[in-house]
Amino acid sequence: MSALSADGSLARPATSTRKLSWDVIRAGTMLMVMLYHSTYLGPVWHPELATLPLSFDYPVGASTLLIVSGYFAAVSLQRRDPLRWWMGRLFRMLPAFWVAVLVTGYVMRTWSPPGWWTPTWEDIGANMAMLWQWKPQKFVYVDASYWTLPIQLSAFTMLLVVARYSRIRPPAAVLLWTVLVLEAALWPIRVHTEWEPFRMFHDGLGWHRMHLVVVGIAVFLVARGRIGRTHGAALVIVGMVLHGIQTDDTATAIGVALLTAAVWAAAVGPDWDRLIPAFLHPAIRWMAGISYGVYLMQQSIGYIVMGRLNGAGASPWIQVSAMLATGVLLGWLLTAAVERPAYDALTRLRDRYLPPKKDTRPPGGGPKAPKSPQPSRPPKLPRLPRLLGPAKPPRPARPPRGPDMPRPRGRDQEGRTRQGPPGGVAS
Repeated sequence: MSALSADGSLARPATSTRKLSWDVIRAGTMLMVMLYHSTYLGPVWHPELATLPLSFDYPVGASTLLIVSGYFAAVSLQRRDPLRWWMGRLFRMLPAFWVAVLVTGYVMRTWSPPGWWTPTWEDIGANMAMLWQWKPQKFVYVDASYWTLPIQLSAFTMLLVVARYSRIRPPAAVLLWTVLVLEAALWPIRVHTEWEPFRMFHDGLGWHRMHLVVVGIAVFLVARGRIGRTHGAALVIVGMVLHGIQTDDTATAIGVALLTAAVWAAAVGPDWDRLIPAFLHPAIRWMAGISYGVYLMQQSIGYIVMGRLNGAGASPWIQVSAMLATGVLLGWLLTAAVERPAYDALTRLRDRYLPPKKDTRPPGGGPKAPKSPQPSRPPKLPRLPRLLGPAKPPRPARPPRGPDMPRPRGRDQEGRTRQGPPGGVAS
């Protein structure tokens, strides 16, 4: 779910080589999240808010973003060292999340309409530590959108352990089936047990939605030809069945399945750039690039904006429009001022103390290529003629020595000075 582009400007994302299809999915599902929160969930949680004649009642956006997150986690993991990859995921997610919790908690404490619940500083600290699923009876969400983050962190950590530290590395498809079977086995226990340690383990690690990450990785394996389409479709279908069982909402399960089909089409099919007018491409890429920041900032603060406008007599359409605009504005500020600068600074620090290793694997993964033999040292080239100054005159050739010429002075093999016999007669 985290943004993949580099800054908050409109111009720079236009040079991205990523398919526009992915940006359409991320921007579209983010809009679905905000419409669900503003037109349906807001009046349910705050009945004093005016309701619209039309509402979007389907919680499908965040689930689809988890599928997209699983897909791109697999894309980036195959190109990087697992530990460096895992650190990069944390650098992308956590600093922006911590700042979002602090800002949202402060706004709720200072600007909430009278009578609305406001968090204590203990609640804010517990949300920064993601304790809401571990102790829901004690720690309340500052923003309910945060429920997806522990699932991502658990999935990323499991991928790190398998890819870097596990001595047994099963094929990727075997690992995905294992996760789905384990989740299916744990769900009845979670429903029928009242044992608190198990509930903390199950909900705290996000096992109830791990199938969404599995579906995203399965689509990646199909797109890269690692498994067949029939095999990948079986993984996706089982994941959707688990989603329908756990949500107990047929309409929502169908909606997530349709959006999963769109993810599949984006992964294995052609780009959608020709289907969308070119003048919309920069705005779509920009919205997709700030989607993580928007996701963190839009719900609780958006409800406060709607509540204040409702107290001032604004119409429901104005309230919803103001919530959408506030979420986009605050999401852009969080992305430009916190997420990207923090990610850049932390990755530079990581690279200083954990430099990347030279990868000898071919593109796309696989076994390491054999080391190529070192080339032999090239023969020495003859010296170039002197280009500056006069050349040294050639040494005159030594004249041949006749039998009556004296033998030149020199040293024998033992180092003694030698000289020819007297009279110049050769011995």
